[in-house]
Amino acid sequence: MITSMFILIYYMDRKRIIDVNGLFIMLLIGSLILIISDDLISIYVGLELQTFSSLVLISNGRSSLRNSEAGLKYFTLGSLSSGLFLLGMSLIYFYSGELNISSLGELKYNNTNNLWQVLLFLSLFFKLSIFPVHFWVPDVYEAIDYDFLALIGSIPKISIIILLIKLSTTLQFFTWCGIFSIIVGTLGAINQSKIKRLLAYSGISQMGFIIICVAVLIKSNLQVAFLYSLIYFISLVCILGLLSGFIRFINKNLFLSELSGFQNINPLLTTSFLIIILSIGGLPPLMGFVSKWFIISNIILNDYLLTGLVVIIFSGIAIFYYIRIGRVLYFQNSSSYLSWSSSLESKYGEDINISSGIFIYSILFIVLNVSWLLLLLDYLVINL
Repeated sequence: MITSMFILIYYMDRKRIIDVNGLFIMLLIGSLILIISDDLISIYVGLELQTFSSLVLISNGRSSLRNSEAGLKYFTLGSLSSGLFLLGMSLIYFYSGELNISSLGELKYNNTNNLWQVLLFLSLFFKLSIFPVHFWVPDVYEAIDYDFLALIGSIPKISIIILLIKLSTTLQFFTWCGIFSIIVGTLGAINQSKIKRLLAYSGISQMGFIIICVAVLIKSNLQVAFLYSLIYFISLVCILGLLSGFIRFINKNLFLSELSGFQNINPLLTTSFLIIILSIGGLPPLMGFVSKWFIISNIILNDYLLTGLVVIIFSGIAIFYYIRIGRVLYFQNSSSYLSWSSSLESKYGEDINISSGIFIYSILFIVLNVSWLLLLLDYLVINL
């Protein structure tokens, strides 16, 4: 997390002023508080640091009505999420008289009302954009710049996932929310015409996979959840980094049709983008397929056959809209306006080409030798 933060700051330092970089640091501090805290009050402080830092970053373009609208939506729904978390904390204190994570284990096995679990986890699901509190994601994603989106879409979610694992829950509620997230995210992305909205629905689906891993495999093979999360977030940051290269001469809203014929302008960037997109979709033999294979096999081995069936079916459906991006990139003719505007603009710098090469090398290296990564995740799970 610290490494990715400083990489993002390095690339944005020429364009951003110091207060924006300060917000990045606050977001990182809030995420680290979530990871290291065992007290619900400290966890709430970390959540609020994340929320308010993200709110200011989302609303950064004050001259843009779309940014202001997205910031208002995030603020309103984020306030509701914080209220649910506080109400869940109140119920926990009412039943146990403590606010430590260790006290939650006793409440689970006592005959107490489980309403506190629903309230607590719905609040955290909002941060992860999981069904049924996912509806804000497409509008907010569409309004954010790609560099902010790479930050807000990765680091806070990593800390929330680790927090859910620390809470050690196996609620059936988790599994159903994960299944519906996969369904809603997959079907919602099929007819999207904007790349940001497509990534938003894709993110909802990917979070569904991760939350199913946490619910089903927390007692048997938690390394699979870490592996899938790691590969997805690396791929997401790679995609958003490459998209920031696309928009140097294309509309920043970036309709899918604007990607047509792009292989004639920068073949390396286009190929890198397509490989990473197909990796997220789970197309073999890319690293996204490796992580999905581990998930499906472990879900079936734990006798969650219906869940495994849903995951297989909607993984196959999701391949459709990822392949559609490849069709637009390579086989769809661009309009004369887009062709001329692309030719008249300056070419990419070496940083984009070097970054895309590193992304592709990482993908292929993990596929060829995944054992070292599994050993590292084993060590992480043992220490967690």
